[in-house]
Amino acid sequence: MPPKLRLIDDDHSDTESSVPAPLNRDLLRFCEAVLVPKLQSHVDSVLFRKPVDPVADGAPDYLAVVRQPMDLGTIRRKIKSQTGYTGEDCIRDIELIFSNCRLYNGEGSYLDTICSRLRLYHQSHLSRIEKWCLDHPENKAEGWLTAIKSVHLRLVSDQCASVAWPFLAPVDPLRDGCPDYYKIISQPMDLQTIGERISSSYYTSIEVFSSDMELMFSNCFAFNRPGDAVYNCGLKLREIFLRNLERSSKANSSHSSFFQKSSIVPKQRPFERPTELGLKKTKTVSHLEENSRKQLIEQLLLSFSGLSYEAGRQVRLLVLGRGFAVSGSVIDWASLDQTTLTMAERCLLYSQL
Repeated sequence: MPPKLRLIDDDHSDTESSVPAPLNRDLLRFCEAVLVPKLQSHVDSVLFRKPVDPVADGAPDYLAVVRQPMDLGTIRRKIKSQTGYTGEDCIRDIELIFSNCRLYNGEGSYLDTICSRLRLYHQSHLSRIEKWCLDHPENKAEGWLTAIKSVHLRLVSDQCASVAWPFLAPVDPLRDGCPDYYKIISQPMDLQTIGERISSSYYTSIEVFSSDMELMFSNCFAFNRPGDAVYNCGLKLREIFLRNLERSSKANSSHSSFFQKSSIVPKQRPFERPTELGLKKTKTVSHLEENSRKQLIEQLLLSFSGLSYEAGRQVRLLVLGRGFAVSGSVIDWASLDQTTLTMAERCLLYSQL
């Protein structure tokens, strides 16, 4: 009989699962292609995507209490770099994340509650292991490669520019006016990076590609508030992505059900900047930043004044979505915060393509 997978029960003690473990090779492929990316893109995994920093995270005694720390980023690196790393090792490391969280924070704590939700999500995917391995033998034709290229080309095309503009390139915290972005989003993703990964043969299946896309949208919904222009762009682009993925995957029916339409869009903002982690947004603005702001406002005034009413509609919607007033076609640029000004600049650029 094949070995049993070891899961964690509600008390985080080891119990045997009734799910038989497939060969370690296939189990590791499942972890790399489905399980770990799914966990990393889940909104409840934000605090578990990178190692705990005792100083930055306000937990000076963490390494004294938790003798074997673990996080999802470390697991992904192990999969990529360690030749002796097995599928069962990966499952064991994921379980270690959950047990460490309860050990340090205590049962019933706020972080333990978040971790418990993520653990349930993890366990719900373990039941898919056997079916996934049966549907993805190594000698399966790789028609998926054509599918992901087609989907990506569609998303970066001019037809999608009005909703894809926030995702075309990596976020630059200074340029884009969001200095705390990488404090909240530990694993960024964008269409440019995905395109480079396609070109370098990084993707080994349509699942890995879809997981990166899901991560990109999940980051968008975690950082931006519902109703914001970028948040709405994410909703619309995801709809386009799903339609094109389904259309392009019909020739590979075993893959087409992977990216299910179960919503990854939270009903409310899922991640407020946590004071317990010491993430405080700076309110000071240097003279250099103030001069740059004035120059940006002047550029926006000039560019926006040359647009027709209809051509400027996307910019006005963006400003309204960020909570600022618009009087007819007139925008009070000086009243906008730096993030909105930067977003408007990018929106104007792509509206003129």
